[in-house]
This record gives sequence, C-alpha cells and structure tokens, in this order.
Amino acid sequence: MDTVVNLADGGAKREVFTSTEVDGRLRTGKLLSEVPLSSYLEGEEEAKYALRNKKSGVTVEEGSDSTEITPGSEFQALALVTDVRVLFVVGMRDGDRTESVTHSDMVQAKSADDGFRTTLLVIETINGRRWSFPCTGDTAEVASFVDGLAQVWANAERLADEAEESLEAASQHVDADEYEAAAESLADVKPNLETAVERLTEVGEGAGAHIRDRAETLARRYHRLERPIRAQLAASAHAEGMTAWRKEDFERAARRYEAAIDGYRQALERESGSENERLRRRLRSALRERELLCVSPLVEADTARRRTQEVEEPEAAAANWRDVLDRYQGLLDLEWPSDRGFVAQTEAVHTQAAAAAEDAVEDYYEAGKRRLGSADRFAVDGREERATVLYERAHEQFERASRLAEEASPERLDDLEAALETVEERLEGNRPSEALPVDELSITAREAESNSDSEEEADPETTAGVGGGTSVIGRIQSQKQEESGDGSPGSVGRGTGEAAGDGVTNTELRAELRKLDDSEFTQLVADLWEAQGWSTTVFAAARQVVYDIVAMREAPEEQRLLLWTEHRAEDEQLGPRAVERCATARDSSHGADSATLVTNALPRTAAEQRAEGLEVTVIDGQDLVELLRFEGFLDRLDWDAPNA
Repeated sequence: MDTVVNLADGGAKREVFTSTEVDGRLRTGKLLSEVPLSSYLEGEEEAKYALRNKKSGVTVEEGSDSTEITPGSEFQALALVTDVRVLFVVGMRDGDRTESVTHSDMVQAKSADDGFRTTLLVIETINGRRWSFPCTGDTAEVASFVDGLAQVWANAERLADEAEESLEAASQHVDADEYEAAAESLADVKPNLETAVERLTEVGEGAGAHIRDRAETLARRYHRLERPIRAQLAASAHAEGMTAWRKEDFERAARRYEAAIDGYRQALERESGSENERLRRRLRSALRERELLCVSPLVEADTARRRTQEVEEPEAAAANWRDVLDRYQGLLDLEWPSDRGFVAQTEAVHTQAAAAAEDAVEDYYEAGKRRLGSADRFAVDGREERATVLYERAHEQFERASRLAEEASPERLDDLEAALETVEERLEGNRPSEALPVDELSITAREAESNSDSEEEADPETTAGVGGGTSVIGRIQSQKQEESGDGSPGSVGRGTGEAAGDGVTNTELRAELRKLDDSEFTQLVADLWEAQGWSTTVFAAARQVVYDIVAMREAPEEQRLLLWTEHRAEDEQLGPRAVERCATARDSSHGADSATLVTNALPRTAAEQRAEGLEVTVIDGQDLVELLRFEGFLDRLDWDAPNA
C-alpha cells in the first residue's frame, strides 16, 4: 500500500483515510486502534494528503530536547494534511495519540532525505518546534503543498492582525475626537479582511470558515466604529461645504456636499434606532441645500448684476460690472463632481455677460473721463504732482475699458485709443492751459449720437433677470406711463393720490391676470416678490430644475424660497393634481421643506384639502390680487380704469 496518498485522487487508496485497517499481501494490517483519520475532520475542514509509516512515528524537537512518538507494535503512525492543519495520529493499544500543527503556526515545510528510500516531511513552527515524519515514499509534493498553505495562512493571518490593529487605533482616535485619523485607520480594514477570507477560501472551505469567523468578529467591531466616524465626517464635510458656499468657492462646496450626503447615507446603512432620525434630518438638510447650491452661482451672479445697476459712481460701478462679468463667465466653467451639474442657461448667461462687459466698458470710460477732468483742473492750478496721479488713474481706467472693449465692444476702441492718447500726452508734459467741463472732455461723434439715441424711447424688450424674458411689470408700467403722460406710478387714468385699485373688483383683476401668458405670469410673480424685498431669479425655462423661481433675502435673516407658478388662461379652478405635481417636484428636488404654489386660479375644495395634506402653501388668485393691491401693483395691469 502506498505510504503517500493524494486524497483528491479517490479510489481504493483512500482506505488509509477512511479505515482503521488496510489489506496487505499476506494479512490485514492495523493502522489505528480507535477511529479512522476521516473522523478527525472538524466542520468544513477538507482532507488533502495522508502519509503513514509503520514504526518510526513522529519526532518533535524543541531546542536540545527531542521527543519520539512511536506506534504500538501492531499499529502505524499516520499524518493527515488538511486545508487547516497537519494532524499526526499514532496508533496505540490503549488509545491513539494525536498531535496537531495548524498552518498558521508554521514557518516552513520541506522534504529531507532520511536514509535509503526514506524521506522526511519536516515542519518548523513559530514557537521553535521541529516536527519530522519519516516516510518510505517521496514527501516532496506534500512538503511543497504544506509550505504553500503555510504562506497563504501567514498572509491571511497577517492581514487579519493588521485589521485588528487598525480597529484598535481607530477606537483610540474616536475617543480623542480625531475622526479623520480614525477614518484613515479604518480605510484598509475591510479590504484586508475581504482579501484574507478570499485567499483562504480558495485553499478550502475549512480554511475559509476559520478565517471567516475571525473576520466576522472584526467586521462587527468595524461597523460599530464606522457609523459614528461616517456620521461625524459627514457633518464635518457638510459644515465645510457651507463655509465654501459662503466664500463662493462653489466647486469645493459641491464636492463637500457630495461627501456629506454620501457619508450620511453610509452611516444610515449601519445604524438603527433613535440615532437614525437625527441622521435622516441631516441628510434631508444636505439634500435641500445641495439643490439650492446647484442654482446658487447663477442666482449670485444675477443678484450682483441687480445690485450693480444701483451703483451710480462710475469707477465703483465699473469694478462691480467686472465682477459681474467674471461671475457669468465663470459660471459656464464650473464643474460638479458628479453628473448633477450647476444650473446655467447658456444663452441667457452669454447675453448677461455681454451686457455686463458693455456696461463695464462704459463705466470705465466715464470714470477715466472724470479722472482726466479732475487732473486737468489740478494742472491748470499748478498742482502738477496731484495732476500726474490723476492722469495715471485716468489712464488705468481707459486701459481697462480698452481691454474689455476688444471683445465686448470693438466699436468703442477708436474712442478709447483717442482717450489714451490724450492722457499719454498729458503725462508727457503737454498740459492744458485751461480745464474743460467734464461733460465736454473728449466728447466724440459716437457719444453725441449715443446721447441723441438715449432721448428716444427705451427698448421695451430689455430682459429682467437671468431667467430671461421681458419684465412684465416694467413693460406694462412704461405703457401706462405713456398713456397717462405722467411718469409717476399710480397715475394711470386716476386722480393724484387716488388708490390704484379703487372701484375695481377682484374678479376683474383676475380676468386681467388670465390675459398674461405663462412666462409673463411667472415674471410678474417674481417682480411681486422683488417688491417685498426678495431677490429673485426665474428658472421656468431651465430643464435642470423643477421649480420656477428662487427668491432670496438677507434681512432680517438669510432666507431662500422656492416658488412654483400655475397660470390658467381660462376661468377655471385649480384641481388637486396641480398641487400634487408641485409636491412631487418639491420632494424630487430636495430643494425645500415646503412648496409655495402661486396661481391666478381659485382652488377647488379637493385641491385645498390636498394642499393641506401635502404641506403645500397655495397663494390663489384671490390672495394674489390682494398682494398686488398691497404692493401697489394694480396700476401695472392692463385694466380699464373707471372714470374718476
């Protein structure tokens, strides 16, 4: 019978594994006195090789000590190689003796010669022991296999040890409120455990089961630590996102918000109980804020544009227009870390950027003219040093205008070159003998033509807001002022001081609202909120957002409001489906806790009930007319006023 058996081959050779006796040529030979090798397998442990010798047994050496474990006279010594260990079973009359060496305890395994036709399976362990099992067969194949298993086990155990050490370090960092360091410690724990389990499972199910038990214990500890770490890091990313947003570092804000949302979600996957609700609230807040962040660069650019329109001093206005231009141009280059994207209506943004550039050129030019006039007066008074400083500032303003005009207003370049030449002559010493009034400095034929044009009727199609479209209120007000011949609000067909809405019913006013088209109605609502102190941006045409208007104000506290508009051209009631669409849009956008729906229609009872149930605020046609009355907007609707 073979003394080295590959148990994967099967067949009759496996009787050394499955029986306590084997049939010899002359008689039956006993192997063990109790149970066969197969009975020693534990759990999912898999047998790989079996070896035997008749009398040599197994020798255990430790330092200078040596112990031989030999079988009884009628029995043999067996070695069983599994995916978990090498088991030595020595047959004895009064009970078989067993010794086991796990692969994780081995340093190496090798084959060695032990005289004529005999080789040794030699195993060295980390505790300094040396196990030798003689065999008349060739043990090289078995030794190589065992040595390979020992290396795989050593690697897997090392990975598990490193995971355990990392968990301990992470726990200490959490105790010290060092969450970033804790997260770094945890970074390799899961990959290490997964790799360890994968490698040993490839060896055998028994090996895999052994490491899985340890890995599962460590994984439970990992998840207990991971949740507070994820939650805290998400909160930190959330705070960093808000800070970056306030600083208008929009791309960093987007990255941090995505990290915060991902962190909250991961923490929720690993948490249950009361802590979940707190995390859900934080997640909802981050989702809402992220939705507003998507439109924030556009809203901020639009707000800056409106504020700049109120600046009267040319030099300050020019600097502000330059900032507005940079905002609009930068908006199109912003990148979100995912496919979400910042909202940017490209055509409208290009239009506003071009307008900002033209305004900047005009204000730089005007500021340069004023500096030039002041410098001339100082030069005439003999204050040369002061005059030189102002000439240099005038030159700087004209240069800035010229740089912008190359792309934005090339038709202005001739005027600007002439202005620059004038200033350069002054700086070279060609000073005037008398100062000219500011409005007579460097007046060109083009400016004269422009001044003439400015006296003509203003273009009624001037856009209001980045959302695009004609300003309904502005246009109707202009029309009413022309009809009345009086530029003051509230004078449309009325006596001075008489209330604009006297004698007009709400029904009549709602009929006038129905005459507007959808975009005019949306712009009217935006302008109405502007009159109440909000800065608004219309997004009705933007596909990336589901709401129509974003309204913001800074006092008495910073607020952001999302509005939906529902315009009805016929005298029909608002049904519950419109309310449901608004609520669905709110929920899908994560842009607000509540939805505000503004409509010119009157809601049905079912719509009112649905709005209450879905927490949708409805400003209906009746409410809207009252708001228009309160804000003095009635004179801007195209109704036929009664005779005074």
